[in-house]
Amino acid sequence: MQVKHTIALCLLLLLTQTAMAQFDCTYRHIITVYSANGDYCARATPYYNFDLSPYGKTEVFNARTNQLLYTIPECLSKGFLFLSNDGFRLLHLVNLEYKSDRETFSHALTLYQKGSKAKQVSLQELTSCEGCDEVSSLFFRIEDTVVYEEGRLKAKYNYSAPQCEQALHKRPACIIDDTVLLCNSNRHLLKICLSTGDITSLPFDTNHCALMRQTPSPRIDTVKFSCPRGYVRIRRYDNGEEALAKKLGMVPQGDTWNSQYKYYYVSMLLRIDRQGKATIVKMNNLDSLPEEQLHKAVADMTFYTDNFPDGVDFWYQELFGSMRKRNRFVARREGKIEQAKEQAAYQRRLVADSIDGVYIPRNLEESFHVLDTLLTAKDIQLIRSLPERDAMSAFHFGLGMWLRNNWGFWAGSRFQQYFVQRGVEHPDNMSGILLEYYYDYLHGNHQGWRTFDTTNPPKDQ
Repeated sequence: MQVKHTIALCLLLLLTQTAMAQFDCTYRHIITVYSANGDYCARATPYYNFDLSPYGKTEVFNARTNQLLYTIPECLSKGFLFLSNDGFRLLHLVNLEYKSDRETFSHALTLYQKGSKAKQVSLQELTSCEGCDEVSSLFFRIEDTVVYEEGRLKAKYNYSAPQCEQALHKRPACIIDDTVLLCNSNRHLLKICLSTGDITSLPFDTNHCALMRQTPSPRIDTVKFSCPRGYVRIRRYDNGEEALAKKLGMVPQGDTWNSQYKYYYVSMLLRIDRQGKATIVKMNNLDSLPEEQLHKAVADMTFYTDNFPDGVDFWYQELFGSMRKRNRFVARREGKIEQAKEQAAYQRRLVADSIDGVYIPRNLEESFHVLDTLLTAKDIQLIRSLPERDAMSAFHFGLGMWLRNNWGFWAGSRFQQYFVQRGVEHPDNMSGILLEYYYDYLHGNHQGWRTFDTTNPPKDQ
């Protein structure tokens, strides 16, 4: 099920390139949501350059006196946030259908009471229905019509949908007194009582739609700020990688990489305060660098924080380091050992039936059957609707990228060798040929891929 969602997302990526280009991750927003009666407000402040992060805070105030009542140590600015009329309960709704690895949230509904989590419900529990073979979206949405125009796939909003549905698409949730009404993608109405946490599911009808359209939205204030960026330049050093390497007595990789050397890699998440001092929150020490020295090196650094905006007490920044031993002869000797290990791992990948938990097909025909099971019926129908096989190039950065990364076209696999043995050397060409032949396969055209399958077959066959 999870793999199917991953592939479905890859197909959808091609439809969101325009929207993503308009999104600038250098900015974030402080969101203030008021209760229905206007007496209380919840202010969500991010401390990190990503949506929906545990690094931030959500503060609840008495809106009349500006008195702070309690603080939740998470930024809840993404999704919908509803505050009860007494200020004691806060409901957070967020769609987790496509959850990134960076998100630590695992529930689509979380009800807080005086700052503590009182109830949590998963997305699957909120959207489950008979006959559904996959988890649906938490929020009602009008499905876009996908068309192929001017050599590319385009998603077009369905303006012919009823006005009621268009209104729900823009605002699928509202609050009446202390009851939240939510219409999910399965056209069920969820009634969520903030005082008790009870959830009632009802079939959605036009009366509910009219009620939600007539209900005014609570007041929401938004303050946009530029994410702190300049502080990544560390005093006395050009960047964090150089600072780490120098403090460990090593040489930073910098802009050049020498294949003869063994490099040591480390990535860490830093928590930087307004005084410019940092601590390590998370660390991925890939090559076992001395962690005590890494902590000391970061503690000795001072970061620029002049561009911290008001309301942000800390900021979280990822810091990466790649470095080698200072003695070149030692670095070269280690490099030879590393290359031997990599070559051995590569040879193992070439005969493995699975890599990192993903099954690797042996040939085109088997890959078609695997794709039939991984892709959703909607995705397969989309491919069948394309007017020509050249249209499959639209999936190069979506499904094609997933294939290249997970079926070993870059790092080596038995399926990669299948293509190499037939004269296809580059991973981009491998995924392109596979996608075009999958188009043929779905349209009942089998001669082309079967001819390719028998071209220059391996000597042992």
